[in-house]
Order: sequence, then structure tokens, then C-alpha cells
Amino acid sequence: MPSSEIASIGSEPLPAARLASFYFAYYAALGAFVPYWSLFLKDRGQDVAAISVLMSLWYGTRIFAPSAWGWLAGRSMQPIRWLRIGCALTLTAFLVFLVPLDFRGLLIAMCVFCFAYNAVMPQFEALTFSHLAGRSERYGRIRVWGSIGYIATVVGFGVVFDHWPIGYLPLLLAPLFVGLVLSSFSNYYGRPRADEMPVDQGFRQRLRLPEVRVFFIVAVLMQISFGAYYTFFSIYLDQHGYRTSALGGYWAVAVAIEIAVFVYSVRIFQRWSARSVVIASLVTACLRWWVTALWPDNVVLMI
Repeated sequence: MPSSEIASIGSEPLPAARLASFYFAYYAALGAFVPYWSLFLKDRGQDVAAISVLMSLWYGTRIFAPSAWGWLAGRSMQPIRWLRIGCALTLTAFLVFLVPLDFRGLLIAMCVFCFAYNAVMPQFEALTFSHLAGRSERYGRIRVWGSIGYIATVVGFGVVFDHWPIGYLPLLLAPLFVGLVLSSFSNYYGRPRADEMPVDQGFRQRLRLPEVRVFFIVAVLMQISFGAYYTFFSIYLDQHGYRTSALGGYWAVAVAIEIAVFVYSVRIFQRWSARSVVIASLVTACLRWWVTALWPDNVVLMI
């Protein structure tokens, strides 16, 4: 974990280590859940259709869980309580997976777990930015610990499952959710500020712009393609004979490149327009899915 040294501006210290600990725990758990959960469900005897339904709950609850939970937190005198309740509910729901469940049990447990887990990060982002007024440049250094946690677990768990059955996944994941709960109780909101950005009254007008509509269409289509990737990529590689550690390596490569893009994003947009970047991203995505479909056994091309 990062050094506990605290940077401060003015009279309010920045609890960088505590903030980073939450990102680390959250994304470390995500790094084990997203790549390996479909394999775990397959090990539990679920077929492709059942896995599709169960994994769709992870993405479906992302549509309304953050706004619903944020509505509750926004009307509370102590919004931090809702963050902690969400983390506690995430852990409680996840512990249910430690016992054998049929499809109906998995469906109910996934509904509760995904709803709670998807709700906590938007709340914590608000908490983080409540500390970063006037020093937003520190966000990247704090947020990067989430990516580090993701890579650590996606690679580490891959090596573990080369030797252990995938059925141990809930048992190994549970301590990460315990860490998430503990971190939520160690964090707090910064001081409310009177000079926060006002609500943009022109949002609806902007939605009427053709380029904005096209952007949302593009974003939806891109997310649809990634829905299949997140759900079935690990199973796809498993069927082609890859060891579990190799699966973790492929997921880690993707996140490492993501980190690099974030680091150099300022330079990228200084050199190329947003339109050019979007078009290049779409072309790259098409090329990626094409290579994944035609040459899954070619390690170099897959990397």
C-alpha cells in the first residue's frame, strides 16, 4: 500500500493512504470477480444461458444502483452511513456464495450482491473529490492503487487456480470484501464547500445535438461488445486450453495498457482531436474482436 504520509493544503489534510486503501480493496476484488466468476459459475454446474443471465445482473444493476443509493445518501444527514451500509451489504451478500446454491439461489444472491457492490464506488468517488478541491491533480496517484489491486489479483488468482479448484474463489475473495468494509469505516467526507460547481442547466439542450446522440449510440454499441467479452472471455480461453494463470495474464495486460492510456491521456488529446481518438478506438476494438475470434491460439496476437 502507499506510504501513510499525508499531504496537506491549508488546514485540511488529504488522507491519501486511507482513500487509496478503498480503491485497492474494491478493484482487487473486481480483478478476481470479473475474469473468474463465469468460470466459477460453470464449475457450479450452470450452463451458458444461466451464466449469461447471472452475469447480466452485474451490468444491469449498474444502470440504477448508483443513482438509487446516491439518492438515499444525498438526503441523509450522514451520507457516510450509506457507503458503509453498502459495503457491509456487499460482504454479507457475497458470503452466501460460500454455500452450495442452485440457479434460483444464485440469482437472488447475485441481485443483492451486484446492487450493493455497484452502488459503493460512485459514493466513494464523491467522498474522494470532497477532499480534492484545489488539488485534483492528486486523484490519479490515489486512483492508480485501484488498478494495482486489480492487476495483483487477476494475476495472483490465475496462478492460484492453476493448482487449486476454481470452487475456492468465494473463499479467497471474501477477505477482500472484509478489507473493503474496514476501509469504508476508516474514511470520511471532507468539508462541504460553498464554491462547488453549479448544476448545468443546459444538459437537455445538449442531448438534442446530433453529435451528442451519435456519441451515446457509439458508447452503447461499444459497451455491448464488451458485455460479451467480460462474460465469456475467460470461458473462451479455457476452452482453447489456456491455463488459468494465462487467463490472468491476458486480463492484466489489458489493465496495464489502460493505465498507460490514462497516464498519457493529456498528451493524446493535445495531439489529436476527440473525434480522431474515438474513431481510432472503434477501429482498434474491431481489430481486437476479429483477432480474438480468428486466432485465439496465437499467444503473440492475443497479447
